[in-house]
Amino acid sequence: MAKNEWVPKGHEDLHTQANQTATYLAVSTNLTRMGLSGASSWISTEFTSKLTPMNTAYTAWQNPATRTPELIANLNNAEAVFVPAYRKLYTGFLRENPLVTDAASPITFTFTGEQRGQCFYFALRWKNTRGDKGPWSEIGSAVIP
Repeated sequence: MAKNEWVPKGHEDLHTQANQTATYLAVSTNLTRMGLSGASSWISTEFTSKLTPMNTAYTAWQNPATRTPELIANLNNAEAVFVPAYRKLYTGFLRENPLVTDAASPITFTFTGEQRGQCFYFALRWKNTRGDKGPWSEIGSAVIP
């Protein structure tokens, strides 16, 4: 995967990530919290309308016993239509939006030039407005640019 590539390459991973994003964006309070209330129409017409055919093609593709070249082509075509809308959602609404951290106090890290190229390991968890903490994520890593 390219350094800046965030869209998963595998059918299963893309399906999972896209549907998690759609589920989160389907809640109007999440859109309001992120300052995206005005984008709900675009999300419905451009994002969700392209996700639905991809989900249909993915469901048909899932069964290896009935998977045909036509089903594979249908899924590949549906993904090819969906991914540009997914990228536009990110670049147009999320990437530069300071509210998308979705955290009361976003954490940032500063590294020195000597640390460039080293691996940074982290784990995350959510804390809700009542102070309840969720489970820790898997340990992630990133190379310090």
